Amino acid sequence: MALYGASSLRTARRCRLTVADTQTGVEAETRTKQDNRSIATKEKLLDATYEILRDAGHAGLRSASVCEVSGVSRGGLLHHYPTKELLIAATFERIVENMEAESWRRIETASDDTLLADIAADAQSRFCSDSYRIILDILIASGKDKTIVQVQKALAQADRPPAREGWAQRLADTGIDSSSAHQISALIWNMFKGLAARNNVRVDQTLSDSVTGLALELAQQKYEQARRANRND
Repeated sequence: MALYGASSLRTARRCRLTVADTQTGVEAETRTKQDNRSIATKEKLLDATYEILRDAGHAGLRSASVCEVSGVSRGGLLHHYPTKELLIAATFERIVENMEAESWRRIETASDDTLLADIAADAQSRFCSDSYRIILDILIASGKDKTIVQVQKALAQADRPPAREGWAQRLADTGIDSSSAHQISALIWNMFKGLAARNNVRVDQTLSDSVTGLALELAQQKYEQARRANRND
C-alpha cells in the first residue's frame, strides 16, 4: 500500500520546485547586489585615479594614494586591478570613452547652420581639458605598455567610428564632397589637438587665439568652396 497518494506526490514536487525557484531568485538577487557593489567599487577607484593623475601626474600615482582617496582597501584595489598598469589602462579607457560619448552627443544635436563652430567647440572642450592632459601624460609615460596598446586597439574597433569621422559625415550631409568634409574636420580637430599639446608645455594665449582664428577662417573658406563646387555639379 502506497504511503502517499498521487496528489500528495504532486504537491511535494510543486513545493520542491517552489523552493528551488526561491533559491534561484535569492542567488540571482545576491549576484546582482555583488555586481553592483563591484561596479561601484571600480568607479570609486577610477575616480580616485583620475583625480590623482590630474593633480599629481603619472609619476605621483601610488596605490596607497588611490586607496586613501577612494576609500577602498588595498585588498579591494588589488582584487579589481592587480597591477598599476591595469588601473591606468582602465582609467585611460574610461576617459576616452567618456570623451567620445560627449562628442557624439554634440554631433547628434548640432545644427547644420553652425557646424564649423560646433566642431571647434567640441574640439576645444575635448583637447583643452584635464582629461586630455591626463591622456597625454599616460601616453608619454606608458604608451608602449601592452595594456595601453591593447586598450587603444579595442577602442579603435568600437561599434561607432571616431568622433572626428562623425563630424566629417555631418559636414558631408550638408552637401559637400566627402574628401573636403574630412579635410575640414581634420584641420579643426588637429589644430586644437596641437595647441593642447603645446600649451601643456607652455601656454601662449595670444598665439593660440591667432592660430585658432586662422584655422577657422581657412576651414570656412574650404567649406564655402566645396559648397559652390557641389552646386555647380
